[in-house]
Amino acid sequence: MPELPTLAGDPLLLRPIGDQDQPLYVALYGDGETMGRAMPALDTTEAMRAFARERQAPRSGMRRMTWILADKHAGAGFGLLGLVLDEARGAEVGVLLPPAHQGQGHATQAIALVARYAFETLDLHRLYTRHAEGHAAASGLMRRLGFKPAPAGAPPHPIRWTLTRETWQAARRDKAGPFS
Repeated sequence: MPELPTLAGDPLLLRPIGDQDQPLYVALYGDGETMGRAMPALDTTEAMRAFARERQAPRSGMRRMTWILADKHAGAGFGLLGLVLDEARGAEVGVLLPPAHQGQGHATQAIALVARYAFETLDLHRLYTRHAEGHAAASGLMRRLGFKPAPAGAPPHPIRWTLTRETWQAARRDKAGPFS
């Protein structure tokens, strides 16, 4: 797996997660409002264990990449984006943002930056995501990004979406949406 790059937009910066990000990681995964429809919030001990596993993933050969979302100008981290590679040249993408940073275009820009990296650098064929039923904000985000509905999965995340490299390339060519 290649070394994880920093990806820059404006005003968003995605930087590889580091040991210094444990407080943010634990706070995000421990906050019930932030976790919302993703999964139940973790207690501090569980969140710290999850962070330790996260930090071991690159060294253990797991095909998981995690970035911290930060304001390029202020530098402070406020969210997470994960990309988990599968064996079929695809990857699941997910964003975790606290309520204070939702609805501001951060998830849109972050996924657009990672899509470019996934399709151009990693040579992936598709990205996919999933969320709980009734999560209108997540559905809107996926539509804005050009993801297409995919066959339903099992609860608690039955709603699934896919973005192919071809769809992404067409949007870039047509200068449509966040990929232009």
